[in-house]
Order: sequence, then structure tokens, then C-alpha cells
Amino acid sequence: MYRVFIVDDEPLIRLAIQQIVPWAEEDCAVIGEAANGQEVWERICTKQDIDLLILDIHMPKMDGITLLTCLKEADLKRKPVCIVLSAFSDYEYVRHAFLLGAVDYIVKSDLSPEHVIPVLRKTVELLQDREHDAQIDDEAASLKANNLLREYLLHKQPNHQTIDMTSLLASRLQGTGANQQLVFVVLVDRTRDMVEAEKDVSQHKYEYLYTTISQVLQRENIPYELVPFNLYEYVVLFFFENANSYLYLRNRVAELFIYLRSNIKNYLDCSVSIGVSDICMDWKEWRLRYAQSRQLAEMRFYEGPGRTFYYDLNRPQIATEPDMPNPWDLTQLLPYIEHGDERWEAAFYQGLEILELEKRTLGKTLRFYQHLLRELGALLVVKELDWRHLLEGDKLPYELVEQFDFKKDLHDWLIDTVHKAVVLLHTKQSERSLSLVDKAKRYIENHFRKPIALRQVSESVGVSESHLSKQFAKETGMNFVEFVTKLRIQEAKRLLEAGMKMYEVSIQIGYENPEHFSRVFKKNVGLSPQQYRESHHKKYH
Repeated sequence: MYRVFIVDDEPLIRLAIQQIVPWAEEDCAVIGEAANGQEVWERICTKQDIDLLILDIHMPKMDGITLLTCLKEADLKRKPVCIVLSAFSDYEYVRHAFLLGAVDYIVKSDLSPEHVIPVLRKTVELLQDREHDAQIDDEAASLKANNLLREYLLHKQPNHQTIDMTSLLASRLQGTGANQQLVFVVLVDRTRDMVEAEKDVSQHKYEYLYTTISQVLQRENIPYELVPFNLYEYVVLFFFENANSYLYLRNRVAELFIYLRSNIKNYLDCSVSIGVSDICMDWKEWRLRYAQSRQLAEMRFYEGPGRTFYYDLNRPQIATEPDMPNPWDLTQLLPYIEHGDERWEAAFYQGLEILELEKRTLGKTLRFYQHLLRELGALLVVKELDWRHLLEGDKLPYELVEQFDFKKDLHDWLIDTVHKAVVLLHTKQSERSLSLVDKAKRYIENHFRKPIALRQVSESVGVSESHLSKQFAKETGMNFVEFVTKLRIQEAKRLLEAGMKMYEVSIQIGYENPEHFSRVFKKNVGLSPQQYRESHHKKYH
């Protein structure tokens, strides 16, 4: 609702304007009135809470033209839109008022709803357009600031943009007295099950995370910058006065994180890990503080989800670390795997046990897993195999390593992947190419009477879903669902012919919903289960 202020030295004129317009219907509210320009000018300078001024030209103390001149020259964040009140003899003054920024005028001798309301509606449309343009400008400015900060924190900003950073900082902190900065990183926690469950699901809920974090920060009444790096990472810069002690800051941000986590859990049903940097006094240190807080947040890999990691409490764990030798002796492990020596498992698990005890910078830890998978992939290539037999998608295993937020999930996946690779290496070539589909068909024939999915079958034969699906269709001329349906319909016919009831048949062949079974049966046979049983009975009895 737009806020209207009426300025005229004649009380009857002010009263008439208030009475003839149904303000609420026009999305407006009169918030005050004044008898001269001086009164409203003082209010504008202190509050800046007026959207629309209805302004007389001739008034004592400060007339309308002088007030419009002050408004035009003033550096105000939000200037009101002005409609001037005039008499027929005021044409030159009205023209002058338009030059100073007035948008319309109302003739005092014609203060009727038919005349005033159209002028008001036209002005409200201008306010709406201005509001829309301001929103676009604000969004553009915010986007520019976010891009500038993101590039700076990631060491991508050219040196000549230093002046932009200084200007940005000055505009954000003007009048706040804040000269201490704290950087923290918010990472969305995703377990392996969550990642797999969301493969084909829209990520829209994470898009609301930015809004949720913003709302929590705004209630703290602390200057801040919120920079979204991607759907799962957000960087916040907090600005404090140096009069605040570190203990005070710690307690305040700790309360903030509790509230933030509660909101994210309640509204988005997920958890976050947070890394909090040391305090700095200069924006040139933000890169270091970002790297510090990012490294702290990544400690979730070892400690688990939903935690906050403070620099002063975790400093020893993120200090400079000596180089660590590879936990796997690949000169021993790979020959064991290649030749089918059962000692490969002991050597493999020994390396995992070493990594279980380590808490290093995440990048240094992940490279050990990646190196193992690269070497194992090279062994597959030598044997005329590749990872496509085992994994979905286009990414190679050593690329997938970085998608895991937690060590336990990575180890579970790695164990599964290495075991599949070993099985593939020691399966005879003839068995791999010729009996893969036969194995799948045999598994389906033994399990189609219960709910069954392609994933179960692919795991039973040791290949990826996509590889099995292509090979299965190539050799049988049917896809997985068609083959399962064919087996179930054949079995359903046999059971119906034996006199079994429809709902019993449905359960016996893996359909939990009898109505769904009936639809599938009719689609494939052309008759409902009841009709089929009756026709069979007539034919043979």
C-alpha cells in the first residue's frame, strides 16, 4: 500500500481530498498532512517514508516550487512522486513544477472523484513501474556484488577491480561503524542415499535455501553479505564493531546457527555443516578467511553432518600437514588383484583402516582414493575392459570421489566398486559376453513373483543397469519390464486356469494392487482376468 501525504495551507482542501477518494481501494493510505512545505520537508529528511505527495503550489514558509527544488537537488534514497494542486491562473507555476519533477496536477476548482481518481490511478501506475524498476536495479546490483565477491574469494578477480571491492565495502558499511569481519561457509549435507535418491528429482528445495538463510540473517540486524556459490554452498560475511569481544561474537553466531539449522530442518528437511573463520580487519584477508572456513566445513567428511567447526577450536587439525605416504602399496595390491590372489582384500582393507584414522585436508585425502581408482582403471583397460561395465553415467570413478560429503559413504561405495571390478576382471570373456543375459533371465525367472527392479538384477550379475538394459534388449528384443510382464502374464494364465481367485493370482505374481494387475492383464491378453477364466472354463468343460 502506497503512503500518501497531503500538503496544503487550506484545511478544507486537505479534508476534501481525504474524503473524496476511497484510498484503500486504490492501494493507498493517507499517513499525514501539513500546512506548508517546511513541515513535510523536515519529515522527508528524517524518515523518507512518503511515496506520494499531493502538494499545493502557494503556501507560507516553504511553497511547493521550493519544496520540489529541494527534492530535485537532494540525494535521497527514496524520493516521493508529486502531484501538484493548482488554480487556473497557475499555469506557469505548473509548468515549472513539471520541470522540477512533478508527474501530474489537479485543479482545485474541480476536486471531484471523477477528476481526482484517474490522476491518482495514473500516478499509482508510475509508482508501480518505479518499484519494479528499483527491484530490477537492486537485483542487478546484488548480482554484481555477489559475482565480484565470488570471483575475489576464488582468486579470479583481476587486480584492476580492487577499486570495485573498496567501493562495494564502503557502500555496504556506510554508517554502521563495523570494522571487524567474520567469514563462514554453509555446506548442505548430502549422504550417498540422498544423492542417489535425487538423481531424477528437481533440486528446487535447495533453491529456497538462499531465501531461508537471508531471512535468518536479517533478523540479527547485523550488516552482512550472502554469496551463493552453488546450490549446496553459501558464503556469509558478517561485519561487527571492534568494541565487541570475541566471546560475545562467538555466542551470538552460535545462537544464530542454532536458529538457522532449525529453520533449514523444518522447512527444507536437510542439515548443514558450517565452518567459521578467524576474525579479520581488512577485506584483503577475506580470501584467506574463506579458504579457512571452507576447510573447516569440510571436516564434516570425518566428523559427520550437522556440525559447526570454529577456527579457534579446530586450529590444530587444519594446520600445515606433512606429506603422507599412499596408504595402499599399489606395487603389491594391483598384482594381487590382477592374478586373483586372495591377499588383495587384506591389502585393500589395510589401506582403508589407515585412512579411517586420518583427518587431513580433504583434497589431500581424496587424492589417495583417486589414484587407486585411476590405476585400477588402467588395469581394466589392459584386460580390454572399462568402467562402463560397472558404473552408470559418463563420469569415471576417480571423478565421482569428489561427490561424497562423508567418509563412510565414500568407503562403502569404494568397497562395492573395487569388488565389482575384481569380479569383472576374473570372469571369463565368454561368460561376460554370452551368458550375461542368460544369468539375468534366470534371476528374473526365480524372482518375478515378487516386486523386482532392474537394479536388483544388475547387481546380481555384476554390471551396471544401463549396460544390462542395452544388452538385454539387444538379445531378447524386449526391455526388462516387457520381459517381466510376459512371465507374469504366463503364470497368471496358468493360475487362473487352475481356478485361483483374481486377487490371489495378483499377489502370487508380484502385483500388490489387484486393480493394477487386472489392467495389465487386459492390456496384454485382451480380456480381463475374470473373462479369461470364464472363457477357459467354457472351452474345456
